Amino acid sequence: MVVGYLPAGFPDRAGYRTLAKRAFSAGVDALEIGLPSPAPATEGATITAALHRGRSEVDGLEDALCLAAAARVRAEDALIAVAYDAVVEEFGIDDLLDSCRAAEIDSILLPQQSMDRQLEISRLAEAKEIDLVFFLSRRAEIEQLVDGGPHDPIIYVQSATQHTGKAFNADTALERLVDVQSAFGEQSARVLVGFGIAAPADVRVLVRAGADGVVVGTALVEAGGQGADDLAQLVQELRVAAVADHSSPAGRQA
Repeated sequence: MVVGYLPAGFPDRAGYRTLAKRAFSAGVDALEIGLPSPAPATEGATITAALHRGRSEVDGLEDALCLAAAARVRAEDALIAVAYDAVVEEFGIDDLLDSCRAAEIDSILLPQQSMDRQLEISRLAEAKEIDLVFFLSRRAEIEQLVDGGPHDPIIYVQSATQHTGKAFNADTALERLVDVQSAFGEQSARVLVGFGIAAPADVRVLVRAGADGVVVGTALVEAGGQGADDLAQLVQELRVAAVADHSSPAGRQA
């Protein structure tokens, strides 16, 4: 599974629609929507600049969500709203979830919320038929999720304690992936790994180790800044790596 990230409205309204549609056509399974807000410290220079640019192109939360929803190519194309604390504080969780549901957004990711709060919000989201993607940034949060989370959760594992845009650290990423796999054991969970993933080789390392998918942010934004063709080429290369290794004997064994 390949998940991409683009801030809503980046590089402009028409450009966002083009990039998002090309991303889906080229093979992303889901697209994270960077909602308009100031970038937190975990975001590197590329995503911070793209968020700033996107904010000037959209008229608030609902406009951003509708712009993203209109970029689907197929009905099954999944959208994940990424809401930083500034968005949550401005709109509140109930209104945020209602806006996502009205725009037919599939999932929501709250990367700055504690695990306790994510677990609480997941129950509210489930009632509104929205999946919460659990953001896992600290090892101490794993047991909380195992003990208190839903059946078959979707988990975004932060591959390193650094901001986005840094080089991929395979050793740290694999260590964190194994921690999650070991904690869940035979329990079902869908594990995505993000931060630093930029090349097919990064994808192959993670898929062979049993990751269900990867999240590509900075590299996708950078490619999109060069144009839709560059973005589509990157997605195709990552998709080939993900699918080939999932279908190979080594991928299945992992």
